[in-house]
Amino acid sequence: MSGKRGSERQPAPVGLAGRHTEVRRWDEVLDLLTERGQAVEVLGDPGIGKTRILAEFVSRAARRGVRVLSGRAAEAGSTVPLHVYRDVLGERLEGDGPRPPRYDAVRRLLCRTAEQRPTVLVLDDLHWADPASAELTDYLIRHPVTAPFVLLLAHRPRQSPLRLLGALADGATAGTVVRMPLAALDRDACADLVAAHAAAHAPARTEADVDRLHRQSGGNPLLLLALAADRRSDRPHPGRSADRPPELVTSALLGEIAGLDRDARLVLDAAAVIGDRTGLETLGLVAGLRPDPVRHATADLVRRDLLRPVPDTGLFEPRHPLLARIVHDHTEPVWRLGAHRRALDGLTRDGGPLADRARHAALCLGGHDDDAVRLLEQAATEYLHHTPHRVLGWLEAADRGLPDRPSTLEQRLRLALLRGRALTACGRLPEARALLHDTLRRVPRQPGALRTETVALTARAERMLGRYPEAAALIAEPSGPGPATAPGVEFLHEYGTVALLSGDYQAVAPRIDTAADDARQLGDHPAEAVLRALAGLGRAQLGDGRSAVRALDRGAALVDGLADADLVPHIEVLAQLGWAEVLTDRPTDAARHLRRGLDLARRHGQRHLLPHLVLGEGFRLLWTGGLAAAASAAREAAAEARALDNRDLLGLALALEAGAAQWRDGARDAGLAVDLATRAVRAGEHPHTWWHRSAAMVLAQTQLAAGRSAECRRTVVEYGGGEGLPRIGTVLLPGALATLSTAALLDGDLYTAGHWADRAVAEAERGAIGSQLGFAERARAAVLAARGEHTEALLLFSRAADRLRAAGFRVHQAWTLTLGAPLHRALGRPADTEQWLRQAAALAAETGAKRVRERVRAVRQEAAADRAVPGPDEILGSLTTRERQIAELVRTGSRTRDIATDLFLSPRTVESHLARVYRKLGVASRTALAAALDPEHTRRPG
Repeated sequence: MSGKRGSERQPAPVGLAGRHTEVRRWDEVLDLLTERGQAVEVLGDPGIGKTRILAEFVSRAARRGVRVLSGRAAEAGSTVPLHVYRDVLGERLEGDGPRPPRYDAVRRLLCRTAEQRPTVLVLDDLHWADPASAELTDYLIRHPVTAPFVLLLAHRPRQSPLRLLGALADGATAGTVVRMPLAALDRDACADLVAAHAAAHAPARTEADVDRLHRQSGGNPLLLLALAADRRSDRPHPGRSADRPPELVTSALLGEIAGLDRDARLVLDAAAVIGDRTGLETLGLVAGLRPDPVRHATADLVRRDLLRPVPDTGLFEPRHPLLARIVHDHTEPVWRLGAHRRALDGLTRDGGPLADRARHAALCLGGHDDDAVRLLEQAATEYLHHTPHRVLGWLEAADRGLPDRPSTLEQRLRLALLRGRALTACGRLPEARALLHDTLRRVPRQPGALRTETVALTARAERMLGRYPEAAALIAEPSGPGPATAPGVEFLHEYGTVALLSGDYQAVAPRIDTAADDARQLGDHPAEAVLRALAGLGRAQLGDGRSAVRALDRGAALVDGLADADLVPHIEVLAQLGWAEVLTDRPTDAARHLRRGLDLARRHGQRHLLPHLVLGEGFRLLWTGGLAAAASAAREAAAEARALDNRDLLGLALALEAGAAQWRDGARDAGLAVDLATRAVRAGEHPHTWWHRSAAMVLAQTQLAAGRSAECRRTVVEYGGGEGLPRIGTVLLPGALATLSTAALLDGDLYTAGHWADRAVAEAERGAIGSQLGFAERARAAVLAARGEHTEALLLFSRAADRLRAAGFRVHQAWTLTLGAPLHRALGRPADTEQWLRQAAALAAETGAKRVRERVRAVRQEAAADRAVPGPDEILGSLTTRERQIAELVRTGSRTRDIATDLFLSPRTVESHLARVYRKLGVASRTALAAALDPEHTRRPG
């Protein structure tokens, strides 16, 4: 049979994510089936996918009509000579004659079989091969079958016999063995595999989830899917039934230890109890074995690749933490309690790490034990912000070990507050809220550190759940200790944050500033950093750019000077600092702080902060032109907000996605962005919060982009609290006013458009934030252009574009250039028009802003159409009687006030008619209108 038959390439199946190169190699091997046989070696660690990729080869070979013979070695048969070959060839093997004829007879048998029909002999798990099978494999490698034949071998190199490893290495050198090592999957391949698994079996995972799963699994597909199936796989310690992986994976891993003798099983169980790298002495202590049996058992476990030596040390560790978890869960319960007690005693005697002692104390605590409870409380306090998931297990154990009597009430309350903090950090906010409210009920009402801390933590849980009125009601309670204490700083920070999100920061700003100054006097840099970042964000929200920058300069200097370990208890400072920097046109600083916060929050399991950090980074990307990355951040933030059950944050995440879609999608899909933004506004539960108003402003912008000017105006006025927009935060106000101005201009209401634009500029000048000034000046420039004041409009468009460029707002810079470009043409400078359009097109290409690209194309088409000028009668025929009257008077040079007097109209009405005339005739000024109506003017600027 020709190797070309059926040789068309097949795509790699979904289950083989990341194995496209290996799958292509299979096709090459089948294409090269010739008269001389070849061997292919598939090697890799347990769970890496050897059997799965062998199955893919078998499937492809069968589709080509190739005969497939399959066998699998087993540990139980490793004492039976040639057991793996007997499994395949059965009675066709010759008897126990001299070795060379016997092996040659097997080779001749395979030759005859392959001559009749191309053949593949698949031998899986060859690391369990008996000595005779290893020798026969060596013989077949050195004396290949002279027929269309492939010897396909899969094994674990750490466990394979030296004879087999030597034969395969020699064959690879001689070119008779094709080596196919299966490496760990990279992050992208893990994401593909997790996505395929989620589509069929489990909820979708966020990008942060995929990062964690890739890290924990080490890119091993079996372990990856086991961890992906377990929603609580990020709890690192073994021994908790809720953490057990799927039964199929458990069975596969337990199968590896089924053949262990008693001593080897005890040593492996001890290693699982220890849960980390350890030496022979500690293994013996925990296993209860003498040194010699421990050495022999450890050597056997290393040979089986259940334990691995740590390079350059005398220590050993389980092959993977998941294997340790499974072994731990399947140890005998009473023995396990004693083993953890022996481990704890050994660590206590040797002064072992606090976290290791706490882990063993938690897992052997069966009753009241004051010493163990004190140890667990100490460890929980130290590691709370670093490993909150692990701390929860310690605190649950401490609660069991503490007797319930009046003398232990204060200690119970302290433990409850620690549990509340840990639950909050893990993102289990409803549980945290319930626990903290119960704790607040039991804490004495008189002012003091304990009461202050409990109130602040309870308010934080309410705030993180988006329950701002409840948080505000709690935080209104008078606090005890002042800002010089940790509870006092925590209380004030929560007090200010709740006010900020509720739109009431103006009232609390002096108190926060004073507390920050007090912290500076005391030299408490972390406390001052927390309060300065909050003050910067609050001032930015109030639109006070100058005061915000002063606070942010000091806060950023303090934060940048803190080590990660000092920042871990205060990661929210990075979120607030980054958001404030986004709002005050400091995108580079914002990126540094938000990314540092994301790294710390992910590394230390503080999930409750992820949506705030991801949203801050997402809006930074949106405003600086990283549209694709902003959309990705929006999806991640939405998943995290849903996990926290915070609908306001979910609404803001959907608004972020709508904002990105508004620019990435073209005019044809503008309605989709509106629909997404509408969902964003409806998702929020509290219409007067900063998050919700921000989402509403995005909705208004998408409506405007879709040409729905009336809806846009209604949205801004409704969520702004009326025509005066009293509910719009000051930092959002210039942009909201500019949006209203553009909508009015689109409706032909030039007078109202001018009113909104003038107010936008005034508010932006008061706040002194460059991007807000850019938006406001762009709106005013558009009004001036509509009035025919081209030179002034062009100067303002240019200034607005420069401000937006300086702020890093590349998409808005490009949009501003497209709006101003036609004015160059109107002033007789077509080359300058094209220069602005080229700049805008380049920015659109960099950012992926399809909307800008379409605008560039439309302006160029308008310029081309202007070369064919219709006659005056044709032009006037498209106007109403009143519009023709006004157009003729404009042509003669009459001003708006004169026209209003002559026609008994108000100036505002004249401007509205004139705006409609401009739109119908495709002109942008009085000069252009006169030129269109009088051919003698066509060569004049206008």
